[in-house]
Amino acid sequence: MLSRENLGVMIVDESSKIDLNFIDFTLFKESEFQKLLNNRSWVDLQDEREALGFINNIEIYREYFRDDVEFGAIFTTHSKPNINNSSDISLEMLYNLATANSSRASIFINKVITRRKSQNPYTEEEIDKEIRDYVTALPSWNINTLDPKLLKALLSKYDLDYMPLYREIKTEKELKQIYRVPKEKSSLYTYLGVTTTCWKITVEDNINRVMTTLWYGLNADLTGYFLINRSKILL
Repeated sequence: MLSRENLGVMIVDESSKIDLNFIDFTLFKESEFQKLLNNRSWVDLQDEREALGFINNIEIYREYFRDDVEFGAIFTTHSKPNINNSSDISLEMLYNLATANSSRASIFINKVITRRKSQNPYTEEEIDKEIRDYVTALPSWNINTLDPKLLKALLSKYDLDYMPLYREIKTEKELKQIYRVPKEKSSLYTYLGVTTTCWKITVEDNINRVMTTLWYGLNADLTGYFLINRSKILL
């Protein structure tokens, strides 16, 4: 925490976590991700999300994961979902909310699924204009700030060995030189990149006992926007 005498500021990479609203829960079929679960399956998680819809409070899912999992450190409900790897059910629901047109939402998600099968990921420019403000084609997680447990689990999915990072990886080209995969496994690069798309900023005023939390998001053209501003009185 960066702080002066009466003010504290904490900045956290919020998008380099598992977004429980949008993650494709089939990821938890993989052994390393499965280890996070508390005698539950990815199907249980998917059924729960379909029943709940989008949520703000991650604690709703707490019982599905082991007690020793640092829940707030690796899970979130604040990110800009990646169109190339997020749950197709969640993306269809998001499109329907954005357009109030279930028929168009169905057409949209069928196009997304077809692109994934052809291993031809969307670029930012190709995203439908109706949903462009809500999703991104930028990789989901910044390798430089990603929790080591998540990085290890993701790499194991692609049969890659985990090794600690000793320096910052600055470009996607550099990342692809370090983690080389064949085309059929190139979906790795939809998860792993070098950009953060959502920061959580917490400002604590110790004199007035007020804490303000806001989320700062990043668009693909690197322009920013504030998502939420929430304050509470400290006891």
